[in-house]
Amino acid sequence: MTMDFIKVNQGKCTRCGVCVTVCPGVIGMGDNGPQAIRDLCVSCGQCVAACPERALDNTHAPLVNQVSLGKTRFLIQI
Repeated sequence: MTMDFIKVNQGKCTRCGVCVTVCPGVIGMGDNGPQAIRDLCVSCGQCVAACPERALDNTHAPLVNQVSLGKTRFLIQI
């Protein structure tokens, strides 16, 4: 697995950090927004589905395959 599996639409990303919160240790906030910091991705797609702006994509769990969580409450505090 390469470290370029996270793709960010810079025009949509507000750097809110929700993706980092739902996937700590794999995604971190870099100078240009979210980025992969370790290649421990299990392809669950939670980081992509949790993004309120739909700005995050993951080549292992593509945005087109995700269902928006909308106003759904998270199990963790964000």
